[in-house]
Amino acid sequence: MFFRETNDRGENRGFSKLDKRLDGFVERSLMPYLKDNMPGEKSLGMRVYSIVSADLTNYIESELVNLMRTSHGFDRFSSPEYDEILKSLMSAGMDYIGKIEKLQAKLDMLPRRERFGH
Repeated sequence: MFFRETNDRGENRGFSKLDKRLDGFVERSLMPYLKDNMPGEKSLGMRVYSIVSADLTNYIESELVNLMRTSHGFDRFSSPEYDEILKSLMSAGMDYIGKIEKLQAKLDMLPRRERFGH
């Protein structure tokens, strides 16, 4: 991307003034590109991140509570039913993530104009 832009602008002069050309490239091209392609709430990657983050948080919190209770001589807080529900929830999340991965692969195969209307 950098070399294409500097060639198009006739600025490809080796390492001469490379710092200024890089600054210009970052300001003119890279930052707008990153802003336009920043993951949003509709991003499949953000959905996956949210699912994994929530599932791990639930699991870790449950295990920490149980660790604290058992270290103080109390019974485990969770029941076998709760543990099974938590496992099922995590399994459902992983199934959904697998489906998202397949959909993303299909999207990646589409030509750019079909994905973005350009």
